[in-house]
Amino acid sequence: MSVSIAPRTFLAKNGNGSQTPWYPGANDTGGATDANDATDPALDPFAAAFQVVSFAQAETAAYVFFPTVSAVATATLAVSSNAAPATVSTVPATSGTAAASSSTVPSWVSTLSTASIAADMKAADVNGTVTYSGLETLLTDLDATLTSSKTSLTSAELSDLKTIAANLNNGMTTSAYLTGIMKDLADGSAENATWTGGAASSIALGNLTAGSSATQLSDLIGKWFLGTDLPSSKVMMSGVSTFSVSYSASSSPLFAASGPSMNDVNQGYLGDCYLLSSLAEVAKQNSGLISSMFTSNGNNTYGVRFYVDGVAEYVTVNTSLPDGGDVFNFGTDIWASLAEKAYAQLQTGGAVTGNTVNDGNSFSTIGNGGCPEYALEEITGASAITDFDASKSSWTTVVYNSSLQETSYSSGSSTSAVLSTLASDLSKGDDLVLSSDTSATDSSGKTTLVADHAMSIYGYDSTTGELEIRNPWGTAAGQTWDTTFEVSLTTLLSDGDTITADNVGTGSSSVTAPVLTAQTATQTWKLGQAVDFVLSSTAFTDPQAEKLTYSATLSTGAALPSWLSFNAATGTFTGTVPNTAAGLSIKVTAADTSGLSSSETFSVLTPATAPELTAQTANQSWKTNQTVNLALPASTFTDPQAEKLTYTATQASSAALPSWLKFNATTDTFSGTAPSTASSLSLKVTATDTSGLSVSETFTATIAAAASQLTQAISSIPSGSGSGNAGPVQLVSTTTPVLVSPAH
Repeated sequence: MSVSIAPRTFLAKNGNGSQTPWYPGANDTGGATDANDATDPALDPFAAAFQVVSFAQAETAAYVFFPTVSAVATATLAVSSNAAPATVSTVPATSGTAAASSSTVPSWVSTLSTASIAADMKAADVNGTVTYSGLETLLTDLDATLTSSKTSLTSAELSDLKTIAANLNNGMTTSAYLTGIMKDLADGSAENATWTGGAASSIALGNLTAGSSATQLSDLIGKWFLGTDLPSSKVMMSGVSTFSVSYSASSSPLFAASGPSMNDVNQGYLGDCYLLSSLAEVAKQNSGLISSMFTSNGNNTYGVRFYVDGVAEYVTVNTSLPDGGDVFNFGTDIWASLAEKAYAQLQTGGAVTGNTVNDGNSFSTIGNGGCPEYALEEITGASAITDFDASKSSWTTVVYNSSLQETSYSSGSSTSAVLSTLASDLSKGDDLVLSSDTSATDSSGKTTLVADHAMSIYGYDSTTGELEIRNPWGTAAGQTWDTTFEVSLTTLLSDGDTITADNVGTGSSSVTAPVLTAQTATQTWKLGQAVDFVLSSTAFTDPQAEKLTYSATLSTGAALPSWLSFNAATGTFTGTVPNTAAGLSIKVTAADTSGLSSSETFSVLTPATAPELTAQTANQSWKTNQTVNLALPASTFTDPQAEKLTYTATQASSAALPSWLKFNATTDTFSGTAPSTASSLSLKVTATDTSGLSVSETFTATIAAAASQLTQAISSIPSGSGSGNAGPVQLVSTTTPVLVSPAH
């Protein structure tokens, strides 16, 4: 017997506050209502299973959906031999296992034929670790060159990009995320076929080739590095009028201070309960898997990891959300909303929801229902997914591999045996999702079970012997449903429900590693600067609230340089950056008392410091027709790195000095003779070091006419003296005062 994982129906909670069942026609492929959609419930064989439930919160809309396993002969899914590990640890953007020497660039970099690409690649390698910002700069610099020169991508430039993609872990360390997206950009991907960018419809894009335009390269950079290939603004769900969303950036944090929680999931106006109930379950059982899904790039973009056929696939998202995060999943933090958007972007290369609806990069693709089996596998990378399918009197068990191909099938399991298995799964930390086939209410009339809806099974109450359920609708003012409730497995058996479980649990408890909740941004510490940098108190949180112990090394695992100290008690880096220091890639690890740990890596830039003005030159007074000889003191400027300084002088306006005034850059001396027509000057002296950094000073030289020679001569004659022969003197108006003969 072979089984398939098949989507069935979903319920839409409409804007008027009621739930309306939707019945797919036999040939329906989703999207807007069409001729294949059954409009009369009486015509549909599933109609009897539905009940209309009233909801008071009219403005809150939610779509629900669940899959079922049909015992029918069918072709199996393609097999992948690449099974993902059962558990995944937090992966920082620059983590890895091999690192290049801090002073050695791998030899393959010298084979890059484009000088600017080679230079940027060298800069991207920070102490043996390739950084996101370095690769982004490399790509945007190339795009800027193509744009400014109005040229297209050459075969040599394309070859260089492919060489980089192939060697990111050859002699250097690059995260799986950066390696993956660089290969997708340079080598090509099915997801490159189209570009949506938040528009109503997509346009053709294509893989890079020799001759690709700057615009195409820019779009691919946006898709893989900047998260700007937003899902379509047009949303279509069967039985619902097409509507549009607009995007705006959210300023909410990725995670709350306590890390990801199932309470962060609150399903909105989209039929993706199969995804959101799975996210909520993993957040409860294995919060470390949620935190490790995300890689913060430090610029309000995040890498998000999914598994397809057991192989990690990455997309990049920014913080722009539909209607600012109010229309679909909503919460006080945004990890679940970003995961929802990332899942829509993942569909660009082909639908992987378990449903046949495929509108590409669109919420329509994920909002017309899907399968928890697919969602759990794609979130966790589990090596096995198991369905417990109720058949009224007993349970059928079907196991799938990471490619969701059936590996085993059995029937006739008792409720007590299945309950024992589920309780054990929960205690080990496995994730369980309920696909409900009926609706029910509690004693107060609030809705508990909802037909055709997926919900999280977050616990087992050993006192009552019942399973603890959470509805992904979450909480809302005036809600008419129970967010959490308990139900017996006997009830689920009689209802014909399905329970889906993964196998990612690690033991008898669900203790999880500390969570990176606030990625440390790239730091800039100038040469010669005193460093006193304190890590954020919210950088890491522990799901069990255990005490955290911190340590710091270089990202390669080597010790910090001797000039830099880390105080583990206060989380503080101190020291003085030497004038010869190079940039750093620092790894901080937080370990809890259970021995579990998580790490982050951040970059430190160490730019040279500009020369400093240490002795301002005083304003000068110069006379016309007098020689100027002003030597600047050697202490006027100093360089923090003790680099040689080169001096230049201009007028303060940057105009050249007047022709009569010279500046000797070797002796730092002004010289010349001010003509009688000279006017006062504002002078600027600039000192530039060998790093190209400079500083300037300005001072004023006031130029006044020299006193007349006669005045000088008279002032030099003692009182009462004279020869008696000199007649009266007369001062004539000439440039140079002279004595003239007396009149006869």
